[in-house]
Amino acid sequence: MPMRAAGELPFAIAGMLRSPAGNALVTEVVARCHRMAVAYLRVRTASRSFDPGRLGLTVEDFAYDAIAELFRRDEENRYIVLERAFEPLQPLEHRAPEFVEQELRRQVLNVVLRQIYRSYRDTDPALARIIRNIKQTLRSHETARMIDIRGDWMVAPADAHALLITRPVMPPELLAPEVSARSNRASSLRGMLGAVADALREQDDYSRVFPLVGVALIIRSIYAAATPVDGGESGGEALTAEDLDRLLAPALDRVMTRAARYVRDGKLTDAQLVLYRRTLRDIVIEEVTGGMDEDVSFFEILTRHDPSISRAQYHAKHRVILEYLIKLVRREVREILGNEWKRLERRSSGTM
Repeated sequence: MPMRAAGELPFAIAGMLRSPAGNALVTEVVARCHRMAVAYLRVRTASRSFDPGRLGLTVEDFAYDAIAELFRRDEENRYIVLERAFEPLQPLEHRAPEFVEQELRRQVLNVVLRQIYRSYRDTDPALARIIRNIKQTLRSHETARMIDIRGDWMVAPADAHALLITRPVMPPELLAPEVSARSNRASSLRGMLGAVADALREQDDYSRVFPLVGVALIIRSIYAAATPVDGGESGGEALTAEDLDRLLAPALDRVMTRAARYVRDGKLTDAQLVLYRRTLRDIVIEEVTGGMDEDVSFFEILTRHDPSISRAQYHAKHRVILEYLIKLVRREVREILGNEWKRLERRSSGTM
């Protein structure tokens, strides 16, 4: 008989794990997991954070592909993933139904996120450049490291005593604001990775590892995305020029208003202020798309717009001002993004 209340879930999962072969309860647990997966995916698609349509799949089909991992069986026909997940809660029949449902929801979220990240890895060439830069930086990072877990590269704190690997992956909707909140000391790629490591280490509800692809998506969104993830050629975190300019325009407007004092003080001309705006825009765009290495020269970007500027002139007149202004732009972008995350979190909590 179909489950009609959460109160039946502990008994359904317990019975399924005890007798895996031919157990009718499996259908009911699969249906519950599928509904959870679809609900979460609809939140992501509604906020333009993910579109399975770019893979030729419906939300429902993608959800089935994702939860298949939960029902993987070993040579003895046992549901090894679910057994491992619920082993600390045995006997399940003695647990509160809402507690079991919460844990099942965590497990569903975990496999859905893993499936989403795999799809990015396979279909977003621009993201590959960011991942390459992250890998290079992690080779010599003080507080973050990269580890291989079952064939997936994960970012983890370098100094955590326990990584809590058996726990579900932290939802990106929770991790991203944590990283953003620490961004006052994370304006570079190295700093952002340190913020990720800090956020993972300082919590114990979820695993202290996070998929490398997911970290790349969060870093890209914090620098310049008003809405997270799509990974295709339009929308989402694979941002179009229109998406980037929509976010950058108000940030640049505010910074240029403050920078006007350099014109009033005679340090810059109006034409140079326009030049700076174009340069700042290009710096942020290259950081977002992953085309910019951590130690890239701002001089090279500035001279794209005015080749007459010599390196000596750059160091004598432009470097200090440009580096100060890019910090202000990043700060403005983070504030705009933080407000956007709050809006998306409110929408998500109302949908789930």
